[in-house]
Amino acid sequence: MNYEGLIKTILRKLSKDREKRYEPDDAVRNRKLHVLENLDWYYVKPTEMFRRLPSLYSLFDLDGVPTHDSSGNELDESTIQQLRKKWGLQKKLYEALENLALQYIPY
Repeated sequence: MNYEGLIKTILRKLSKDREKRYEPDDAVRNRKLHVLENLDWYYVKPTEMFRRLPSLYSLFDLDGVPTHDSSGNELDESTIQQLRKKWGLQKKLYEALENLALQYIPY
């Protein structure tokens, strides 16, 4: 199943519905543009999120969070915590989009 196309269709329908209800202000419009510009990152599996950046990281834990930089040096704990926080946000977003997509899949 083509989740990428499905998610784009769902987001397009939702944005049209919202625009019909009210005229968005500049902040909402800018946020929508930001979402659409970065849409390819929104449906990346959290375990693959950092693996897309081999120029920055070389080794990963089981969740896909980097533990070593590209030269093989171990990352410090604060950096790993920051990356784990980003990973957690991506996981929540990915699961939310997956649940949203499941609502629109015809059975």
